[in-house]
Amino acid sequence: MIDIHYHILTGVDDGSPDLEESVRMARAAVNGGTSCIVATPHFNIPGEWEDPEKIREAYRILKEELSRQEIPLKLRLGMEIFGTEDAPQRLMDHELWGYEGTRYVLIEFDFDENPDTVFYILDEIHDLGYTPIVAHPERYRFVQRDPEMVYEWRMHGYGAQVNKGSLMGRFGRGPEETAHALVARSLVTMVASDAHSSRVRTPDMGEVWDMLSSEYAPRVAQRLLRDNPAHILRDEPFEPGHPRSFFE
Repeated sequence: MIDIHYHILTGVDDGSPDLEESVRMARAAVNGGTSCIVATPHFNIPGEWEDPEKIREAYRILKEELSRQEIPLKLRLGMEIFGTEDAPQRLMDHELWGYEGTRYVLIEFDFDENPDTVFYILDEIHDLGYTPIVAHPERYRFVQRDPEMVYEWRMHGYGAQVNKGSLMGRFGRGPEETAHALVARSLVTMVASDAHSSRVRTPDMGEVWDMLSSEYAPRVAQRLLRDNPAHILRDEPFEPGHPRSFFE
């Protein structure tokens, strides 16, 4: 499996606090059947001072440590960008980045963001030549109220990444029901752990593979946990499945 949303870098956000925990998270990922992860630290948080070079240095240190300890886990670099109105310009100025080496951008929003603002930011990013992937839309209250907007994103070519924990019911009933409704209508591009530690919001993806395979189909698990993440990291078009509107 490929886990494309992961807070494993040391001391750069609310994920791993030290290198030892980062290594534990890496081992947990491997033990759960993951072969590649993308480090996606939070960035562009309003009011916070952030240093992109600190992210790159933490990435370099972790890659060296995984190699030194012979942990069989590929590591790639990305960023979980908080969706602000200046995010498109900051992408243009190379102050922000998506999945490195690709046109794909992982972007999150405030849980109570105005949907019109969300569409504006996604469209602006797309107009610059990027393809936005919306992080955990099932957790946003505006999506829970109107999940049809995820279908509209899909019709624009945008992606949606659902959290493992949402599908397993660990964020409450609203995210769980919304996540399953999106999967059932083929509106999810990929499922990821959004792991923040080795103990809470963990990297073990084996359980969600089993759940998707049994409740939907093995091909759904394959598309959401292997194929589409691989396409994205190779900067290829992802497989859409057969998206269906909530009005069908």
